[in-house]
Amino acid sequence: MELVIDRERYYSKQYVLYELLKQLKYRYLSVRKQDKKNPKKYILSRYYLGYNLDLLKQSLERNDVLNDKTAKLYFDLATWGNEKNSMPLFSFDKNKRKEQKEEFSKGEKWKNYIQDYSLAIDIDNKNLNLAYKDAKKIKEVFDMYKLPYSIKTSAGKGMHFLIDSKWIKTRVKPDNRAELFGKVVQNLAKDENCKNIDFSIYDCRRILKLAYSLSFKNNAEYVALPLDDNQFSNFNEEDHRLDKVMRNVHLFKRGLLERDHNLPEKKLLLNTSKFIKEYK
Repeated sequence: MELVIDRERYYSKQYVLYELLKQLKYRYLSVRKQDKKNPKKYILSRYYLGYNLDLLKQSLERNDVLNDKTAKLYFDLATWGNEKNSMPLFSFDKNKRKEQKEEFSKGEKWKNYIQDYSLAIDIDNKNLNLAYKDAKKIKEVFDMYKLPYSIKTSAGKGMHFLIDSKWIKTRVKPDNRAELFGKVVQNLAKDENCKNIDFSIYDCRRILKLAYSLSFKNNAEYVALPLDDNQFSNFNEEDHRLDKVMRNVHLFKRGLLERDHNLPEKKLLLNTSKFIKEYK
């Protein structure tokens, strides 16, 4: 059986693409990569679509993701489109795309399209051991509250926690939830003495690394891999190198490994509301 060890073959596998597209329902795909004209700078390309296989393949191709090792994939923490306004679609044509993006941003018109917003925590430090120590503290709290969360390595300098918006019931308007969640996480960080949380993500247009996407560092590709409890407890950065993941992890229909603590949906919703109420 072929061992996939490079990004071109990895992003060509349908079981990988399906794990990516499942995260892009009502969310845009963003690509950040090195500027070829100025290698010290990075370009962020936003508002690509990937909610079905053909669109995802086209978006990856347009951004040369399969060949450019500097390309990293992200998704919106917000979901777009509601009963009044469907999710805006952006053309691949360069000129039309520019006009559509300008129209979308004019007068903060984008606020009319926000449907929901997920709660994320981005723990980030060049010293991964320090990031991991903070992640352990956050995980203990999330497990104590029995929250429906997933956790993944960022394939960079840290770890990401995510509570999907479907678990969050609040009267706070969607475009104001980023501010609310920022306060929640600030209070959590203060209580747990966490020093490595990136608070800049609490903006309703912010993005987060796409699970199962790749990052090239230390002359190797690394996978932003969702972790189960055993993988988290025995975390080792080198286990998330692409070649090792493809040898040791079964990716087919693996998903985000969201915790449910063997609880019904109603209880998980109540637990999330309690957590937000007590930390806001």
